[in-house]
Amino acid sequence: MLNDYQLSAMRGIWPCFLVPLASAVIYWFLSAAINKTRRVLVAGHGLLLPIAFAYAIVVSPITGHVNWEIWIWPFWILLTLFWLSMLYTLVRFEGNRWVHLIQILVAPCGFFVWWTGTMTITHDWV
Repeated sequence: MLNDYQLSAMRGIWPCFLVPLASAVIYWFLSAAINKTRRVLVAGHGLLLPIAFAYAIVVSPITGHVNWEIWIWPFWILLTLFWLSMLYTLVRFEGNRWVHLIQILVAPCGFFVWWTGTMTITHDWV
């Protein structure tokens, strides 16, 4: 069960769950790559962002102002993997390049998840 703190952290983030997931589905179906591994790598950035924020929500009850440092690293690693995967997608996608316009929506979601996820883990809200 989620506590009130977790629910309030999730309240404004729901578009940043839907947009990357939609991006993953779009890249999966529009990819001309036959190799399944390459398709997963091209569409994977859309899955990493919701996983990163889900991690922040899950660990928030055990973090606080004094012990957040050890818990923030997996979150930041997931976000780094998201950005690297997004760059990989821009370079290695085989198909109609116009699909990259969806990154105009996905990139701000990445920054917003970094912002709110970091505040969720550290319990230091602006």
